[in-house]
Formats: sequence, structure tokens, C-alpha cells
Amino acid sequence: MGILGIGVDVLHVSRLAALIERRSAQRLASRILSAFSVKEAAYKAIYPVSRPTWKDLTLHGMETGPGGRKPRLEFQPSVPLPEVGQIHASVSHDGNYVFTTVIVERFH
Repeated sequence: MGILGIGVDVLHVSRLAALIERRSAQRLASRILSAFSVKEAAYKAIYPVSRPTWKDLTLHGMETGPGGRKPRLEFQPSVPLPEVGQIHASVSHDGNYVFTTVIVERFH
């Protein structure tokens, strides 16, 4: 496996406090926080070969496997990029921070 790129995102949850206050906090947080952070980190990892749009990246939720649960992210650009292989994502949180790491494999 060759690494195409690594992306990280740190989200300070209080930046979204005003938005959360206007809507159902739990519903909004579960819908947006992970998806936003994962897509931001994935963009940074794929950026060496492409500038993906939010629509090119789809978060399919959490999958359970060896080592616990992790997000499953799919990259479907409008123009195929043969060099983009598997995408691996990890999301952690502590207090008011969400930390996401994405590693993109180079397709062989």
C-alpha cells in the first residue's frame, strides 16, 4: 500500500454553538459534526491529486469491525481519479473537540 495523502481536522464544537442552539442539538450534532470533520480531513488527504467537492465525498455512517467502529467514506468524483484507492477514517472526541484523521491509499 502506498499512501496518497493524509488529512486531519480538529473541530472546536463551540464554533457551532449558535447553529446548534437554533435546532435540535443532538440531531444536528449527530448529522453534521462527524460528517463535516470527516469530509474536511478527506479533502486534505485527496487534495494532492484533486479538489473534491462536498458532493464527491459521501459518509455512509459507522461500520463495526476489528478495532471498533469507524466511519465509512466513499469518494465518487464526477471525473474518475484512478490513483485514489481505499479511504480510512478515524474520529475521536474529547470535551469540545472532534479530531478526525483520514488516510487515502494510492490505487495500484
